[in-house]
This record gives sequence, C-alpha cells and structure tokens, in this order.
Amino acid sequence: KVTGGLDDVITPQSISVKPTNSYGVADVNPIGKGSQIFYMQKNNLTMRSLEFDFTQDAFFPANRNTIADHITGNGITQVAFEEGLPNIVWCVRNDGVLAGMTLEDAESISGWHRQITDGDFVSISSLPRVTAYNQLWACVKRTINGVTKHYIEYLEDPVNFIKRSDYLSNTRTTDDKLYSRLLFEQQRQYIHVDSALSYLGELL
Repeated sequence: KVTGGLDDVITPQSISVKPTNSYGVADVNPIGKGSQIFYMQKNNLTMRSLEFDFTQDAFFPANRNTIADHITGNGITQVAFEEGLPNIVWCVRNDGVLAGMTLEDAESISGWHRQITDGDFVSISSLPRVTAYNQLWACVKRTINGVTKHYIEYLEDPVNFIKRSDYLSNTRTTDDKLYSRLLFEQQRQYIHVDSALSYLGELL
C-alpha cells in the first residue's frame, strides 16, 4: 500500500510503501473488478482477492479457494474477468483445463466450475461489447489427424441457444410464457454443485 505525507499527497520526498500481506503474488497478471483485485498467490494454486475490512481499517487477502482448493489443479497460467450475468473470473490451468468462478458478492455467491474441450485452453481474453455483456474468447490447441493447430474461439452461453426471436406469434403474452418456459427447462439442465452425477434412467 502506497501513501503520502501531508494530505496523503505522494511526492518524491513524501512516500511510504508497505506490504498489505505476506502471501506474495505469482507471475500471473492480476485482474480488477470494481474495488477488488484478484490475483494468484505465489504458490500459483490459491486465488485471493484484496478486500478492504472496515472493522480493521485495512486490506486483507480473502482466500477464494476455501470450498474448492482442488479446482486450480497444478497451477494457473492466466486469469480474466468476464462481466455479465453472471460475473465470472476465468483461469487457464497448466493442464489446459478452463476453470471459472461465478461471482456475485452482493448475494454471497462464489462458486467454482470446470470447462473442458477436445483440446487444451492456451490463452483467454474477455471482450467488452457495446450492446451486450462481455464475451470470453479463447485460444485452444487441438490435434486433428496428427496435426496440431491453434484455434480462436468464443464461449457461448447455453441460454443464448434459445433465442427470443424464434418464438414469435400474434400474442405477446403467449410468446413470453412460451419463451420463459423453454428458458426454464434449459436452465434446469445446469448442475449447480461442485461435483455431481447425472442419471437419465437408462439401464446400467
């Protein structure tokens, strides 16, 4: 934390630099979300967010891996923040898996999940859009027919597969009910836990 002298003004002759914690930071660029800073601890396994505690009048590094300490695998190479519904902090793991943390602090929501693909995630970037929420783009390494190539792809929200424009008739009330029902059925397929199995009724 950097502070100054008179009126907290930083000058070459009046400056004070003090560490806020002793956990250290890994060689991974941190990201900002509002007044928070998310960063990987120097062990490259624990994600922390720098928060301000009004009761202590000081910053503290909150551990974001308390309920899922395994999710970062054997290390993180890159992080990015996708602002949207919901907000997600994305992490590229050393093994090519994409880990995400859904984040809504106002509702005390902080849940981890994994995204895998036929290949390895290499790099990610959150793309701001003018009339829509941010969109996550990724560089994915795939080996097809013995040839390794890198592809630039974007992550599509499954909810977007159901488009409002596909359900139009002459009655708006009927359209709204149909669209809401189909959207609900799509969301029911989500798995909102850290680990789960799905059983569809087939004989094993």
